[in-house]
Amino acid sequence: MRLVRNIACLFCSVLVSLSLFDSRAAVLSQEERFETIDKTKSFLNREVRIVDIATLNQIANPFTPGIILNSVEEEVEEAPESAEELLAILAPKVKPTGIFSLGGYFIMIIKEERLRIGSLVTVNYGEKDYELTVTSIQRNSYTLKFRDAEMEIKLN
Repeated sequence: MRLVRNIACLFCSVLVSLSLFDSRAAVLSQEERFETIDKTKSFLNREVRIVDIATLNQIANPFTPGIILNSVEEEVEEAPESAEELLAILAPKVKPTGIFSLGGYFIMIIKEERLRIGSLVTVNYGEKDYELTVTSIQRNSYTLKFRDAEMEIKLN
């Protein structure tokens, strides 16, 4: 709605500026200024209505005649209740690119980021970010913790 008002205001400003550079006098008379202000107010006071899919289906599409828009039904995915179930979904989304040993400690690399034991890994699921803690890193496995649940993932 703000965009529509901004466009209307810009349009009115252009109208006003064009009228100022007319061949008439450089300064408009008081009646002409009030008339321009009233026109601007009428543009800004227009109500913007949101059109739903049913209304759009009744209007002919000029670009591809015969195609009817389909309404999108969102599937609501229920989030798991327990930490174990959620960790089972989140853990496969963590994809390390490698594990190496440096100074006696194992370091896991994820997207050019070096993670040690105790590091946090952010995973997005269902438009929410969850933080998993790396609790153990071995030569061929690592362990992730979410709340009170832990899961060990073995590398192939």
